Amino acid sequence: MAALQRTVMAYGARAPNVVASVGLGAASLLPLVEVVPYGVLGVQLDASHRFMRASSEPDADTVVVDPAGLRFIQDLGPAGAGGASGAIYSWLKIGLEARFPHEVRHAVRKEGDAKLHSYGSKQVIHVVGPNLNEISVATAATRAAAVQQLTTAYMHILEQFLSSEARHLRLLPVSSGIFAGPFQHDLPEMTFASLDSAFRSLPVESQRRLLRLGVKLCIFDQQQFHKFLAACPTCARSARNEG
Repeated sequence: MAALQRTVMAYGARAPNVVASVGLGAASLLPLVEVVPYGVLGVQLDASHRFMRASSEPDADTVVVDPAGLRFIQDLGPAGAGGASGAIYSWLKIGLEARFPHEVRHAVRKEGDAKLHSYGSKQVIHVVGPNLNEISVATAATRAAAVQQLTTAYMHILEQFLSSEARHLRLLPVSSGIFAGPFQHDLPEMTFASLDSAFRSLPVESQRRLLRLGVKLCIFDQQQFHKFLAACPTCARSARNEG
């Protein structure tokens, strides 16, 4: 049975407050998270479904997040991957490779796992988010279970980012699109709840380090951008910084 299904069964009909459960005294990461209208590579899908360059490509001081598929990490390799992952692999110049590096395959074995890897000067965190399609109906209990699984993925992303020497992180919504299952409309709020819960679950020193760094949540689809922006009124509203 998948981990997400086990979590739902453990919660049953009772839905805990996931964010509150990790410590109300902790600071929040969200005021420093800048929601930007482009993907992690700086490209935007506009309202006319055209690909537009909206920002620069990531530089050597920026880590980007790859929403990897577990089958690709373990068996299929980068070749054949599509969507955001396919674009990232092309940017990394590994799009035709048959296998991922051994340390990536060794570290990313299940949903929620993440691993930082450098491809030359380009730094990527490969993460496998939970497949929320395993949930058939959105209820308070299933939403809480999904948030817990997303929190695990974001916590591992933040830990991997801190293991780098980079000062900037370009995130994207984990388990979005076809993987959001019955939570398509709820995913923006769930994303920020999970991200902040992940931050609050880190040791205090890790929190302090993150608060000195730059985090952008990159929304590739322009039509989704305002939904995510509205879901986080405390997020940074600064002008778009290049990074």
